[in-house]
Amino acid sequence: EPSEDCNGSGIPDRCELEGNDCNGNSIPDECELKGNDCDGNGVPDDCQADCDGDLIPDSCEVDCNNDGTPDECQDLADCDANGTPDVCEPSDDCNGSGIPDRCELEGNDCNGNSIPDECELKDNDCNDNGIPDQCDVDDSGDPGAQPTAECLPNGIPDGCDDCNANGVADYLDLESGFDSDCNGNCVPDICDVNSGSWLDCNSNGIPDTCEMLEDCDEDDIPDQCEIEEDNSLDADGDGILDACQCPEDLNGDGVIAFTDILFVLTDFGPCPEQQSDPCTSDINRDGEVGFSDLLLVLAKFGQNCFD
Repeated sequence: EPSEDCNGSGIPDRCELEGNDCNGNSIPDECELKGNDCDGNGVPDDCQADCDGDLIPDSCEVDCNNDGTPDECQDLADCDANGTPDVCEPSDDCNGSGIPDRCELEGNDCNGNSIPDECELKDNDCNDNGIPDQCDVDDSGDPGAQPTAECLPNGIPDGCDDCNANGVADYLDLESGFDSDCNGNCVPDICDVNSGSWLDCNSNGIPDTCEMLEDCDEDDIPDQCEIEEDNSLDADGDGILDACQCPEDLNGDGVIAFTDILFVLTDFGPCPEQQSDPCTSDINRDGEVGFSDLLLVLAKFGQNCFD
């Protein structure tokens, strides 16, 4: 009986159909594989699962997560709508939320560094308000609900600074008047002094620059502090640096000369206990006019007091 034998097996096709004709078209499956078996599994494509009905077997469709189901047949998140499911697209996910960091940045990346804010809080959120310190500023200067780093630009919200470790933010200490800030640098004066960043030569807790202390030589060190450090700077003990005076000019003519030596020699000896005029020739104020005073005059001999 004439019969088709597509595979040349010597057996009529009609006798090879049982279990070998998946699509029921009376042609053995093995004779329909050319161009119709994309995955090479010996089963015609049209006999395999096709979840989206596009005539391409699921096994030949994209399945980036290898779960056996084509991506297009699953409702997989694609936060950036680029056609690749998030689970299949390499991306940082610093918080382990399953959402790529790049898709969590809107309203959540205050410093614009492409890292969600919540992933930058470790050692960077001194007041535990969920905002990175460098973003936790309020340029209005109102230290109410939102502390401001405008006052002290150190990258740390002012509400976190507590230089005196009293448990109260520095800005609150200053607002309440508990601490003073004479130089307006938003740091309590006592902290300026203790840190050594501002001089306080008289140890009164107030930076020297804030006190109206005499500084006749304009070296930014109060005269009284220079004298306390070295008494020889005020030989006559009048509280004024000798460098700002000319005590050796005994006749007041502006030049230290022979006449000043004569004054010392004339007054040589103990200063009178009671006299209306000061004992000006006692230059070092030791109570007597002696060789030490003469030496002071000689040391400055010829100098012009106004130079």
